Amino acid sequence: MSKAKNYYKILQVSPQATLEEIKVAFRRLARQYHPDLNQNDPLSEEKFKEISEAYEILVNSNSQQKDQFNHNYQQKQPSQSSSSSPQSFYLRGIKKALKKQYLAAIDDYCQAILLKPDFLEVYIKRCEAYFYTHQYQKCLEDCQAILRLDSNCFESYYFQGRSRYKLGYLQGAVEAYTKGIKIQSDSALSYYYRGIAYHELEQNKRAVADLQQSIYLFKIQEDISGLNTAQKKLDYFLGYSRQPLKIKTCSLLISLKSFLTLSVNILLNPGGDFLARLAKLNSNQTLIYGILYSLIFNAVYTFYVFSNSKYPLEYQMTLIDLIILGLLPFLGLMVSSLFFQLINRRVTRLKNSIFFSGASLLPWIIFMIFDSFVLSELYFARLITLVFTGCYTLLLLYNGCLQIYDFSERVAAFSSSLMLIILTISVSILI
Repeated sequence: MSKAKNYYKILQVSPQATLEEIKVAFRRLARQYHPDLNQNDPLSEEKFKEISEAYEILVNSNSQQKDQFNHNYQQKQPSQSSSSSPQSFYLRGIKKALKKQYLAAIDDYCQAILLKPDFLEVYIKRCEAYFYTHQYQKCLEDCQAILRLDSNCFESYYFQGRSRYKLGYLQGAVEAYTKGIKIQSDSALSYYYRGIAYHELEQNKRAVADLQQSIYLFKIQEDISGLNTAQKKLDYFLGYSRQPLKIKTCSLLISLKSFLTLSVNILLNPGGDFLARLAKLNSNQTLIYGILYSLIFNAVYTFYVFSNSKYPLEYQMTLIDLIILGLLPFLGLMVSSLFFQLINRRVTRLKNSIFFSGASLLPWIIFMIFDSFVLSELYFARLITLVFTGCYTLLLLYNGCLQIYDFSERVAAFSSSLMLIILTISVSILI
């Protein structure tokens, strides 16, 4: 054991943290720095070893080891000077946040909380910084910490609503905004964002009412920027209600570019941040992209069957047969993912599940294209490519279970393995 290390600081908890709080902090950090999610990153690997060591000492070690560490820790605590007080870290964090240096600000906020675990204002500012750096799960954790300190804190409910919306929990976002509005009824932004959430829940009357209320509040508060934004959104909602099938060519081209960029990013970085990618999509894009992946898989599969010489003429299937068969992998992933969400009580939006199931077919789309033109006669190379495609898909499934469905690592490993088996069986039926 390295006595020079501050294990509480490594796990970003206070010395007064409970055993459960230490475990929660460890799971969060382990997921962030796990070597499987940060390949070829020695710093993340070293950080993972460090937090594992801290966890072992504070949780899994015998009481004598832990008592010895706590004794040494207390002896090494310096007297708190003005430059290292919670207030000084808090003020430094605010200055950095004003410059939009949110990650640096978070470090200062963590130091302030470490020195003063009940510093409510710091939790609020760190919660805000987590949101602006797209760390929505951490933002929600801070919201809960804030509510334990002050159950009537408006900012906690506001950022809880924003983060839940980004993670796809629309009904939860509406509930958070509603609680915040009860505390601060003149919050134009809360009405605005609740209106957007209502719109995606297809409760259009409530959405329009909230947008109108936000416009009224922005007007009396003389917030011209907010007023214009809310008015444009209201005009869109009303236009959307009158012409739900209208599609603008410009929007279509932008969506197509976004779809292609997203697909390339997923293929090049299957272990990347799914949540950040989903956060950049609106609800309709999430649904459309997932369905589009399924349709592309169907089209490629149809071409693959007709271009593959191993299918004799007497066994040729009709187009309807091919379409039905081509849906098997997508439906298999959808049903299995919903099943694992239900048994683990981690149900997310159906649109997120559709997107994730469709995106998981990308490696197989590439394989069938490659096999049609290059590998048809190269049996050994085809076998190697099949194994590679399966491993690549497993990595996609594992990271999706971790990030989109918020499974623990153990559950994600088990669920993604079974989902891969289901996918492999359904694909083997096709090819």
